[in-house]
Amino acid sequence: MLVVSAAPAANTTGVNLGSMFGNGSFGMILYFVVIIAVFYFFLIRPQKKREKEQKNLLNSIKKGDQIITIGGFYGKVVSVKEDVVTIMMGDNKVKLEKAAIKTVTKASNDTKDEEDDIVVETLTPPTEEN
Repeated sequence: MLVVSAAPAANTTGVNLGSMFGNGSFGMILYFVVIIAVFYFFLIRPQKKREKEQKNLLNSIKKGDQIITIGGFYGKVVSVKEDVVTIMMGDNKVKLEKAAIKTVTKASNDTKDEEDDIVVETLTPPTEEN
């Protein structure tokens, strides 16, 4: 015969689980504070840091910099105004909003264009000498 008792089982671990986060409303408030802190340190703070870095990057653009747009287009900066950047893509000049720029590579005098790095070699077959 199976006997079912309505009495709650005794806590044999000796730990009062109800007081782990405090009793009543204080425990609930502490729980929400912990959740908000986790959201702040893992989601909000890193996002603000990325936004600040992107803003500094866009404000440091100058003539001659190589850029990549958010659409994946490569270009060289020809002129910079407040919120508008004119870039050279191939033989065309294109005006962009600064917000459309994803990456900036700083210009320097000793760097070459990618087209200059292409080396064409003509291989000649070896000659047989007897």
